Amino acid sequence: MLFCAGLSCAAAQACTGGSGEARPVASLAATPEATKAFASIQKAWDAADGSTPGALRPQLEAFLATYPKDGRAALAGAYLVFEQTDAGDWAAAERTLATLRAVQPGPTRDAVTIAEARVLRHEMQPDAALDALRPLVGKIVDSTVRELFLEEITRTALESRRDFEAVAYMDAWLRGVGEDKRERAQAKVEAALAKLPEPVLEQTFRAIRSNRSVLGYGADTQRLIAERLAATAITRGDPTLARWLLDADAGPSFVSGDAGVALGEIATSKRGLRSFAGRTVGLLLPTASVDLRDEAADVARGVAWALGLPRMDPSGGDLVHLVTRDDGGDPARTEAALEELAGEGAGVIIAALDGPTAERTLAWGEAQQLTVVVLSAPERARVVDWGFVLGQSRDEELSAIADILAARGVAKAAVVGSAPTPILEGRGFPLFLPQVACDVEAQQAGEPRFPLASWAKQGARVVVVAGPVECARDVIRELGATGKPVTVALTLDDGSTTARAKGVSLLAVTAGLVPVVAARAADVVEPDVRAYMTQFGARPSWWTALGRDAGALARAALVVLPLDTIADPAVIAQRRALVQFRVATATAPLWTTEATGFGSAHAIKRKVRVIDLPAK
Repeated sequence: MLFCAGLSCAAAQACTGGSGEARPVASLAATPEATKAFASIQKAWDAADGSTPGALRPQLEAFLATYPKDGRAALAGAYLVFEQTDAGDWAAAERTLATLRAVQPGPTRDAVTIAEARVLRHEMQPDAALDALRPLVGKIVDSTVRELFLEEITRTALESRRDFEAVAYMDAWLRGVGEDKRERAQAKVEAALAKLPEPVLEQTFRAIRSNRSVLGYGADTQRLIAERLAATAITRGDPTLARWLLDADAGPSFVSGDAGVALGEIATSKRGLRSFAGRTVGLLLPTASVDLRDEAADVARGVAWALGLPRMDPSGGDLVHLVTRDDGGDPARTEAALEELAGEGAGVIIAALDGPTAERTLAWGEAQQLTVVVLSAPERARVVDWGFVLGQSRDEELSAIADILAARGVAKAAVVGSAPTPILEGRGFPLFLPQVACDVEAQQAGEPRFPLASWAKQGARVVVVAGPVECARDVIRELGATGKPVTVALTLDDGSTTARAKGVSLLAVTAGLVPVVAARAADVVEPDVRAYMTQFGARPSWWTALGRDAGALARAALVVLPLDTIADPAVIAQRRALVQFRVATATAPLWTTEATGFGSAHAIKRKVRVIDLPAK
């Protein structure tokens, strides 16, 4: 590999100087005035932090105009090229370089070569630039020119895709600068490291940790690489990388402070671990999400009900138990939370209250070969081996509503929703007005939030609600306040609402036993639903019913498994495959469908109809 000791040492020699083939020629000022003028420029050059590109250009141009024959004119010209390129004036840099072709070997010639390499790099010729710079490795004595060289050869190696070689030059760069410029150099090296592929950094750091005495990289280089890897591990939530970085047996971690704490939290999580713990159901819900908090609570209640939790005797029953994680509704946290559940040994994971999360969960389950049950239909239809879809397509619900409205001669209907809803037109369907958001604000204080007057003016006598149950409640309340007859059509999310208003009749999509029409538990025929209503004093919502059905099928799949916890990859694979088969073939009385299981399609089948809800 290129991060061998030889290259590292060769690059480091740029800090200590070396002999060249030609005798160097000194560039000296010819007059006291020129000496004073250039000393002022050199002082400003050494003090410059690079934050104002081209700041010294006027001084350098003035010096060259005043002292064109001075011994320092060529060096001033080389400095001017750097200022011109920093400011993006490449044409001027080319013209200045043309005047410096005959400069003799020495520090000034070195500076000119570096400037020429910079122009080559800009012209997309990094390999040619690197060929020009490599002969200078270990031969530059002047500290100012050496710093220019180390920065330029590092950038050139990066653009030439000599990644490991670039790391060696970065190490030489950090070693070669004085204390007054170390902070600036470290900031530039950090930026350069950010451009390197993670495998390069990881391979380099592994080599450093295992061969520290051979490679000889400086402590600053090791620390910056470690901090970069730590930032990657934290951003990605990568427990494997975090654990390795903190592994004392592998060598010093070089990570401390807040980053060290964050790295420790990731390293001690269950993410990335493979185990299978008895009869474990994993549940991933966005309980911290404002938009889905209530739905998440309903799902958790339904899953717990199906699993018979909580138990008076934790050691009683079939010992199927539940572990939960929260992704906060944040897409970036979905996979990490799923990894946590897998690390806890879950054999089945129930997740996804929306289409995008369903997509990610199905993809993750397929990649990990772990059974997942999603409670929302994915945005794109897909057939996978390890995923099961329990959720219902919103398009099918809206089609059922459109069919019954068309059959009843409804000409126009308003739509209120929490997410974009397909607009169904033609083929005898009613014309749906543009959708209004569930969280729409009132135009003026004291007015209704929803555009009731506009709907009435356009002839809409039906309002379709496709959002959370709170949205349906608000629509019903505001329509009822008008005293005018109107119909509200509810999707499965909303059918469990208890909101009623004078003059407002309700239609609701129904699937299986949902929505439960009976107001009293004693009037419910199905024993499990009756028991639920007796205990909780309320009808189960659509999301409660989905959670209950997912839990019932997961329980049926897991109940025959051994209770031990295993970490052997081969045995884990066997048990996961068994669970996948059992979920596909499991049957149980379900609340959300007449079907009793998934079957070969890996997606639940249900009849979706629309019914009239009673007034109370």
